[in-house]
Amino acid sequence: MHVLVNALLILACHPQVAVPVDSEPTPEADTDTDTDTDADTDADAEPPALTLRTDFDSGSLGPWSIRGDTVTASLNTVTMANTGDVYAYWMFFELGGALGREVAVELRGVDGNPFFGEHPEENQVVYSCDGSTWERVTDHSTSPLAGGTHRFSHSYPCDRPRIATFFPFPYEQLDSWTRTTGKNPLASLRILGQSAQGRDIHELTITNSDVPDGGKRTVFILGRQHAGETAGSYELTGLVDFLLSGQPEAQPLLDDLIWRVVPMLNPDGAALGHSRATSLLRDPNADWANDSSVEVNIVRAHLEALALEPGLDMVLDWHNQVNDERWYDYVYSPSGNTFFPVLSGWTSFDEQLASGPSSCTASDCSFRGWAMTHVLDDPMFVLEPSPHQVHWTIASLQEQGRLTAQAIGGWFQR
Repeated sequence: MHVLVNALLILACHPQVAVPVDSEPTPEADTDTDTDTDADTDADAEPPALTLRTDFDSGSLGPWSIRGDTVTASLNTVTMANTGDVYAYWMFFELGGALGREVAVELRGVDGNPFFGEHPEENQVVYSCDGSTWERVTDHSTSPLAGGTHRFSHSYPCDRPRIATFFPFPYEQLDSWTRTTGKNPLASLRILGQSAQGRDIHELTITNSDVPDGGKRTVFILGRQHAGETAGSYELTGLVDFLLSGQPEAQPLLDDLIWRVVPMLNPDGAALGHSRATSLLRDPNADWANDSSVEVNIVRAHLEALALEPGLDMVLDWHNQVNDERWYDYVYSPSGNTFFPVLSGWTSFDEQLASGPSSCTASDCSFRGWAMTHVLDDPMFVLEPSPHQVHWTIASLQEQGRLTAQAIGGWFQR
């Protein structure tokens, strides 16, 4: 009984492990002993059976089955332990035996899904043959069958393509970028603590140390609260890369400002391939007024100390939105702020929402709500780029980060 309970607990905490449902059996070896080569040629051989796996960094898919060249699957669905909200957004898997085959994937049960269920003209998943260059799968449609079915198909130019909801930014990739960035002479790297599963939570501090800190303004940026919101990570890393690029436009931003950046609050969720949750299936962006998420506790304590000394002059919380009613890039911002007009002049963030303070109770408090209630009298902004828009590329997302840095610098220099 203990073995069975332990097995069930493992499955519950690792929902990224795909469970094959009614998978196509592997064809038996050809037992034909006929030596007539005209009757038994390579042209008559059956193609190898497709395979599918998600057992890699950030991999995720719900139950799936394979019939011929068609994969039928559902998204990995997680109910938040703290809010009861249900999220099914992130998908990242690898096909095997796909070279030159028109493979169709049918995602079932997507009715009402914030990414796949509405606006099918924009929903274009991505694939890669090398893990770094990503292309769109443009042949797709949505129908009401089986609780809503999103179908996409493609003839892949490689044998083992990886396919994702949006451009992946896996845990190991972001962790490696953070450690490498921390070695730059203009940056320093600090470990604030460890996640529930023991992964490091880092903070980068970036400034020109040849200029005394006295009089500099401090900007704090938090990234990747929600595991599957990778567009925010590309914009955040684009901002940091620009600061360290050596470009003349970046120099005043290093001379006048101290940038404190936590690139990944939720490393466990990112590694496990969750859409939103931590390894304990909690939404970290609801736990800022309680002690239930170790990751939030670590960053909150650090921010409370920073707010006292040296003080904080601006706070950014970088997400990406998956709401099918908001197909644009927007910002949650305080009423009467003067930063949003500057930001929208530089970037694609063209709307601001929720001008009043966010609610903050012990059972449900966002980072924004907590910061505006307990820490800041100064601007607090939540950036929400929309990954649904098919014009995005990794390069254009990173460019938005660069432009955001320049908007921040321009606002402080006003």
